[in-house]
Amino acid sequence: AQPWLVDGALMKKMGVNTVRFYQPGEDMAAVRRVISDLYKKFGIRTMMGHWLGFWNYPAPFYDDEDFRKKVKADVLAMVEALKDEEGILFWVLGNENNYSFSGKINPWSSERIDKMEDPRQCLLARAKTYYTLVNEIAQEIHKIDPHHPVVMGNGELICLDVANTFAKDVDVVGCIIYRGKTFGNIFKTLKNTFDKPLLLVEFGADAYNAYEKKEDEDMQAYFLEYQWAEIYRNLARPAGASDGVGNCIGGVMFEWTDEWWKHD
Repeated sequence: AQPWLVDGALMKKMGVNTVRFYQPGEDMAAVRRVISDLYKKFGIRTMMGHWLGFWNYPAPFYDDEDFRKKVKADVLAMVEALKDEEGILFWVLGNENNYSFSGKINPWSSERIDKMEDPRQCLLARAKTYYTLVNEIAQEIHKIDPHHPVVMGNGELICLDVANTFAKDVDVVGCIIYRGKTFGNIFKTLKNTFDKPLLLVEFGADAYNAYEKKEDEDMQAYFLEYQWAEIYRNLARPAGASDGVGNCIGGVMFEWTDEWWKHD
């Protein structure tokens, strides 16, 4: 079975030119085959991601040197294995890992950080610890693969002021944004906070109307059309050619895979 060939044909018909994978499978030969087929048969490029150990068990101890070394080695092995595939477009580091800084998702800490006691200082210390790891990985990727930009996946704009100091070597900020039909002030705020090209690596609207408790693809289409219009309005263009902020390079709709298991 080669389901990506069926999906690829449907995606091409839909107008898709890029897909995002959050993490590669363990069989790199199989991963390369999917990337190659999507590109050569359908003209679809791949953004290849890595969770940076975020869904590991136990928690992702970003302040532990052995953990950092393992994550770095895993990412660089992925880059070495896939960097020469023609369909590769970007590397995407992490997703919403910054939500762990406040302890809301996959909480982690260390004795060094806990000694600070003040919750705000602890949060900032976790942010610095994580973003320095991202930066170190980005630097290493640039050495072995100077041809594909490195994107940092970040939930909303949270802690990007810290990233501006400690993750300067990422090429693109990849934001995961769900604000309804509009992205609000994200384009201008990012330009003032962390002035890098913006890629909306996750956005969209689902097809279920929670008010009416039924599928509502018309409302989904209305939201998506509005969101795409904002992306186009803020696309990076030659000076004077855009009435938006001009720092956006595109977006990735979430998602091709159904997530009916999330219904509750």
